[in-house]
Parts: sequence; C-alpha cells; structure tokens
Amino acid sequence: MSSRDERTENMKYKDLLDRWLEDQRTYQKYSTYSLYYNLCQNHIIPGLGGVDSLRID
Repeated sequence: MSSRDERTENMKYKDLLDRWLEDQRTYQKYSTYSLYYNLCQNHIIPGLGGVDSLRID
C-alpha cells in the first residue's frame, strides 16, 4: 500500500482497507481472510478509519 497515486489521494484509511480486504478475499484461505477482516473491523478501522490515507506512513 505504499504506492501513492490519484486513486488513493482522497481516500480515508477505511476505504483503502476495504479495497485491500477485497483483494485478500480472493487470494487467502477463508480462515486467514476472516482473521484479517476481524482485525480490521474491530481494531484498525475504529482508531484509524477516518484518517486520510496519505497521512498514514
């Protein structure tokens, strides 16, 4: 997620994580995806979800 382009400039971190989770759903086993999803929803998004994606390094 370190490459920055026009598509991510005005995104909130939650939107970026949602996009990443969709990718992971395709490539990971269900148990791994489920773990990632729960970590994002319960821990990362509540604290950082509203922050502009470009502010997170």
